[in-house]
Amino acid sequence: MVSRQLRLIGPFRNMVSGRFLGKLWLIFLVFIMICILTSYKMPNLFKSYNTPFLAFENRTVYMELRTKPQPPPAVTSVNEMCQRLLPEKNTAYIQEAQRYMALHPRTVILPESYKEYTSNCSRFVSDRGYIVDKITDEEMDFPIAFTLMVYKHVGQVERLLRAIYRPQNIYCIHMDKKSSNVIYNALKSIVSCLPNVFMASRRVDVIWGQFSVLEPEIICLRDLYEHKVKWRYVINLTGQEYPLKTNYQLVKILQAYKGANDIEGAAKILNRDRTAGRPRPPGGISPCKGSLHFTASRQFIDYVLHNKTAQDFLEWCKLIGTPDETYFTSLNNNKHLKIPGSYIGDREKRDRDFFSRYKIWYSKTLCGSGYFRHSVCIMGVADLPDLTKAPHLFVNKLLYEFEPLTFDCLEQWYMDQVTSEMGGNLNFSTTLYEQSTIVKYRYIPS
Repeated sequence: MVSRQLRLIGPFRNMVSGRFLGKLWLIFLVFIMICILTSYKMPNLFKSYNTPFLAFENRTVYMELRTKPQPPPAVTSVNEMCQRLLPEKNTAYIQEAQRYMALHPRTVILPESYKEYTSNCSRFVSDRGYIVDKITDEEMDFPIAFTLMVYKHVGQVERLLRAIYRPQNIYCIHMDKKSSNVIYNALKSIVSCLPNVFMASRRVDVIWGQFSVLEPEIICLRDLYEHKVKWRYVINLTGQEYPLKTNYQLVKILQAYKGANDIEGAAKILNRDRTAGRPRPPGGISPCKGSLHFTASRQFIDYVLHNKTAQDFLEWCKLIGTPDETYFTSLNNNKHLKIPGSYIGDREKRDRDFFSRYKIWYSKTLCGSGYFRHSVCIMGVADLPDLTKAPHLFVNKLLYEFEPLTFDCLEQWYMDQVTSEMGGNLNFSTTLYEQSTIVKYRYIPS
């Protein structure tokens, strides 16, 4: 019996160790190849239809150009999450959002893809949802100028531009000279499809704390002033900001300003070390400190660009530290200069209004995310309810790589406001702005 079992096992062993194993190995290799081909589409096989379009960490995902790309987030679960996060702070919803973001990192458009994506401008403008029609007469009669200072994340910049873009407005974009040519060319491709958007006439290598931070603003302001579009107000932005008011609401607010400039500033908080050992400022100007953010009338910019005192003061600002926090705010808060729309009230009062930017300094109690960069709160999903209720025009600061749902939900909320306006809902109160200190104490030329 034992010998018979051995006789049966012998042939079976030979079969397994011989041709059968070879066939099994071949089947396994075929299976692996099928898995690879179905998981990763090869560009040479799909060249006529696909192009590298989205980057997900270190993988390249292929997306058909013929399909209309939707503004993220496109999935229902994310939309529902935004609807929960926006109305009020809820710890359970915030934690749910944190878990979702941990499992779903942001996908971004590769800068290299914009050249091909913008090769058909009409399709690009349509697919990306740029607003080119259904604009009120009030908006058409009140063009706004924008300066936009950027250095990275062209995808975030494009989404900001898409939100604020209207065909009657005018936009000047300055990209830091240190930025890569890939990013610069990607942005140029986008700009080439928008006739009222242009790149600054000169690029500057921006270094924090130096005059090079202020210089691009002056370059763009000059470019904008010389443009044929006779804009009424100018708002300066960075690539890490987003609107809290629609263009229609901006127009109503700026009309309520009645020529006033929305520029903060106070003399007592100026760091005297910045001016120590320097000559006295020209024109009897008492330097002030404030943020670089401003919303200024065309008449104010005319003074900045063409008045000798303003030009002399600009040269003086080259001698001090962080001149970007001194130049515009000092011009707007020295009432003896009699600049149109400037502030002529008590500049030491801390209850002055400033609506240009929603920005939280230092305070961990007010900063929902609890994260800061250069002492400025990085907005997270916990901050969304405060953002949607704020009276400010724009928010700073949004980091594209930090809590992506923050940007996505804010964008969804903003676009919902625009859609509502297009449907005829134009109810917006400007009482707060009409009664503000910047309007009450503005200088009106006789």
